[in-house]
Amino acid sequence: MIHVIFAAVVLGHGSMVVPMPRNSFDNTVAPWNGTMPTSWTHHVDTPICPTSTASSTSDDASTTLSLRQGQSCFWFSHGCTIGCEHCDGKTARNITPGNTCGTESTTKATICDPLKRTLNRKAPCGSKEDVYYYSPWRAPGSAPVFDACGMAGGSPLGPQSVPAAGVRFLNSTKAKQGDKGSVVLPPYPTNTVWKAGELAEVSWTIRTNHGGGYQYRIAPADAELTEAAFRRTPLPFEGLSSLRWGGKRGRQMYFNGTYVAAGTVPEGSTWAMNPLPRTDSAKYPNNMDAFPAVCYDPNAPADGGYGGLCSGWYGPDNVEVVDSVRVPSSLKQGKYVVQWRLDCEESAQIWMNCADVTVA
Repeated sequence: MIHVIFAAVVLGHGSMVVPMPRNSFDNTVAPWNGTMPTSWTHHVDTPICPTSTASSTSDDASTTLSLRQGQSCFWFSHGCTIGCEHCDGKTARNITPGNTCGTESTTKATICDPLKRTLNRKAPCGSKEDVYYYSPWRAPGSAPVFDACGMAGGSPLGPQSVPAAGVRFLNSTKAKQGDKGSVVLPPYPTNTVWKAGELAEVSWTIRTNHGGGYQYRIAPADAELTEAAFRRTPLPFEGLSSLRWGGKRGRQMYFNGTYVAAGTVPEGSTWAMNPLPRTDSAKYPNNMDAFPAVCYDPNAPADGGYGGLCSGWYGPDNVEVVDSVRVPSSLKQGKYVVQWRLDCEESAQIWMNCADVTVA
């Protein structure tokens, strides 16, 4: 049972599941090497990054969740907005009507289409009501980060300096608040083998939904793991996306993803929109944070709620977002690191994980 509880307003976050990320490496120490509590609250920062067990076929989150992800969803960059060279580590949401570095006059969002925005879709692009205009998702890949594999707790400042913004990391023998993932995270053997030129499965799970969208990239394991290194080789999406409940042996539902390829970094690369709405517009059509869920959600929660099948602010905890990416045929055989980067829209945050694979 986990007994550590922190009060907070903006929670974190999400993490890569397949391949298992280096960021989960504290799952070998307490409390993450134990069992999932039978009850826990989504409204405070418990150091939990739940994911479905690998063998369950049940949709009941209370019986299928595992702590095997460790604190992988608490590696991110905080206080990051488009048009800036650095994250400030303290801004939870955009400084309306601007960004964190005062370059509003020269900064333009590249996503204005409401169908590719994940929150506040009814606000005219760039208007005073468009409060997320400078969020990372509004120009995917362009906002700065603290580290290409995430920073423990999202900020070097820590919760004492940022008391109510989800900047939390439970220090352990493995890592501490403010550690850089590319520096402190050791290789984490996953026994994952990808073949050059073929498709590979990747997935991620969500703890607290801040909208936005994501991309996967790859870099040689012996290279310096920087944003520049990962930007050189984004992995293109191919085929249908899917939601999967209950791990690899669970239920899976396929759908057409929503993609953005204009105004992205790297230039011309494709990013996928987070398909999980905070609020399902089929049930709450007038909610400002609503768009259609990709599945019928009989328990779709209102804004700020949880417990849905494929929508919600918190979770759904037992679902993975699964994609197929094409492994470049030009990659030589060897060891590589895959980066998952999700640029948020509702918060000035970028969620990041890194995982080890072998390319054959």
